[in-house]
Amino acid sequence: VAAKRTPIGKAYRGAFNNTHGATLGAHVVKHAVERAGIELGEIEARLARLGESWDGAGTSLLGTARDILRLAREHGRGAVHYLEAREEPGPRLSYDLNLYACGLTMGEAEMVIGQAIVDLGVPPPDAAAVLAERRGEALGHVAGGVGRDGIPFLTVYSGMAEA
Repeated sequence: VAAKRTPIGKAYRGAFNNTHGATLGAHVVKHAVERAGIELGEIEARLARLGESWDGAGTSLLGTARDILRLAREHGRGAVHYLEAREEPGPRLSYDLNLYACGLTMGEAEMVIGQAIVDLGVPPPDAAAVLAERRGEALGHVAGGVGRDGIPFLTVYSGMAEA
């Protein structure tokens, strides 16, 4: 585990008053991860352990995460940041891949994300339509796992790039 400091507030005339909080946080996470030396292989190992805990409920989402990491390795231009969330008691267990620093677009991940959305029960034409509107946007976060209700979920953030 590593830590870095960032401003905790934005003064009206401060240097960071027009800087989005996610940008400030991404900067800190980037440097903490670099200092900690986390590699994509380590993230894949964490995901494998996470998948074992799902008892099959989120198995397809594990494949989605691995495919996104493969895209980051082959086409990315920066680090992937990993967060794992567990809520006890209860079944909630999930991952979050922060991909802003990679420079990937939704278009580059469209096939992977599209298949994941379809696997969760969204009709293919609906999944394709939503993704087509976002092809040129930055791929921000891909989060997936098993929710509080025990049902698998996938959340994708796009459109806002790190400054």
